[in-house]
Amino acid sequence: MQGYPDDPRAAAGGVRFLGSARDGTGDAWTMRVTSLALIPLAFGLVWTLASMWGRTYESARALMGEPLPALAVGLFCVVSALHMKVGMDSIVVDYVHGPRLREAALVANRLFCGLVAAACAWAIFKLATGRA
Repeated sequence: MQGYPDDPRAAAGGVRFLGSARDGTGDAWTMRVTSLALIPLAFGLVWTLASMWGRTYESARALMGEPLPALAVGLFCVVSALHMKVGMDSIVVDYVHGPRLREAALVANRLFCGLVAAACAWAIFKLATGRA
């Protein structure tokens, strides 16, 4: 039956077990891994923010100068930006039609997510080093 192009079994048999034609599988794994990583990182972020409750600005800066809180907040920001990038890339690929507009949206998404991650990292670095 594979000689007939209208037969759905022929089309299904040609793609079985070959995976995605693009980055769908890698993106799905990245979303799952970053989702799982964000669970303990969110607890670290909440713990850090709860530790700052009622503190003065100087003592909150001193807390962010310690390695563990700065690392918890920094990793949360970077992993969140990666998760956001992969999720928005998936939405753009699925719903934006036209190759030029799609590529422009993907580039804009990458730039935005990179800028968010860089701004968070820079702010945490300035707080951690006491230069804020």
